[in-house]
Amino acid sequence: MAVVPVDAERAPAADVAAEVQVLNLIYQAQLKQEALLEGIRAQQAQVSPSLSPGAGVKIIDFNMPFFALVGLLVKIALASIPAAIVLSVIYGIVAFVVIFGLSVLGIGLSALGAR
Repeated sequence: MAVVPVDAERAPAADVAAEVQVLNLIYQAQLKQEALLEGIRAQQAQVSPSLSPGAGVKIIDFNMPFFALVGLLVKIALASIPAAIVLSVIYGIVAFVVIFGLSVLGIGLSALGAR
């Protein structure tokens, strides 16, 4: 840890006073920013009064060329292949654990189906 020399002539009250001035400047800047934000919100409310901060969005129309839509659907289909592989591996692991657990308990698959 570094040792910082202390100025013997400078009183701690002067440090506190300087910090208070800096904090007051920060507070004044925050007040100005809040006033600007309120002005922007008021302008937005005048432009579109139906859009409040909690309002949802409703899509009315979707216009996309046919071949662009086909391309998008092909990309979605190709992207689903790795997800299907991962899900099948997880399913295989779960099935193996269940079957192995039943075999350890002495319950065979034939016992599950026969009554």
